[in-house]
Amino acid sequence: VRDRILMGLERHIQGRSEKEIMNTSILQAGHAIVSYYICGSKSIYKTTVVARGPLLGGTYNFQKEKEQYSQSKEDLLEKICILVGGYAAEKNLLNDKQISTECSHDLKRATSLAYVLVRKFGMDEKYGVGSTSKDQVSDAENSKIDSAVQNILRES
Repeated sequence: VRDRILMGLERHIQGRSEKEIMNTSILQAGHAIVSYYICGSKSIYKTTVVARGPLLGGTYNFQKEKEQYSQSKEDLLEKICILVGGYAAEKNLLNDKQISTECSHDLKRATSLAYVLVRKFGMDEKYGVGSTSKDQVSDAENSKIDSAVQNILRES
């Protein structure tokens, strides 16, 4: 019952190749390894390649108590690292021609979270403090924000 609530209903996908399952395995292993080394072994609830809901697999972590009310910069950077971990695993274990599009959702979420960290929470030392939207600042400022986000993603 817990898995159905957290992850959605299990889906059986006809014709899913072993290569696709292997790519999903590598991606999820990357998330799990980064999560293990950043958050500790007790944070991982489950890693699976079984398709549930809209996803082909997933790595699910227990939430920290403090995340229910507020999050520190360290917490947000940890989430970004975990999201990028799957892509890093594919990039390191597969050649460039075999990297799948499966990590695109994770990269989009990591990028969005990095923008929130810089724009909304003002948690970037180089860009500075201040909550802004894309429309409120000049093109030069948006370029600085883009650069700060790229640095965060590259360091992750």
